[in-house]
Amino acid sequence: MIEKSRLKGFTLIELLVVIAIIAILAAILFPVFAQAREKARQATCVSNIKQIMMGVQMYGQDWDSRMPIALMNTVCAANGLHENPDGSIEMPFLWEALGPYLKSEYIFLCPSDHITPVAPECGACACQNPYVGKSRLFDGVYKGVRSGMSYNYIMEYGWLQFNIDGPYDWRMWGRRFKADSPTKIPVLFDAGAWHQDKQMFGFLDGHAKFCTRNPFEDIRAEGAPL
Repeated sequence: MIEKSRLKGFTLIELLVVIAIIAILAAILFPVFAQAREKARQATCVSNIKQIMMGVQMYGQDWDSRMPIALMNTVCAANGLHENPDGSIEMPFLWEALGPYLKSEYIFLCPSDHITPVAPECGACACQNPYVGKSRLFDGVYKGVRSGMSYNYIMEYGWLQFNIDGPYDWRMWGRRFKADSPTKIPVLFDAGAWHQDKQMFGFLDGHAKFCTRNPFEDIRAEGAPL
């Protein structure tokens, strides 16, 4: 006579061992997945800045080798720097100035951008306090205008009528800068060091790279350190 085998369930200790193994594997794999996601975001950021810099170069071809005269957000406008007497903003934003040369304004958003926007009412100028988050481009509105992007554009280049083709010897921020190549001149950069404490910079020749130190220090010829 064949005896029926009795079904045996897991004991509490066996279940705890399985849970512990799963927890250990999760602790090992989750950081790996997070790093992989950040690498993907970094790749998107590099692509964004390269496309924007290509737009800057095409803009220069149409405008006698000049840099765009454009705002990067409305914080400076809120500070009274670029407003008309009636409160309207006359100077275009960078995504508007480069609109004819770019396929989408979404490239002005870094996927790692998580900085809390500065309220325009605070009076902080974005030139010195560039904490504008991605919500400001599409959701934040100041006087009826979308109001920010994830990247800081050196607006002074437009005001100085900086020539893309050189010579690269100019004064800005009370300092003198000099470079022997457009590959050394930063134009655009992340508004925050949200890529593992690094910032992505776009340079005048169109290339982009991560920097852990201010590249303007490499071309500063006179004046106090930045």
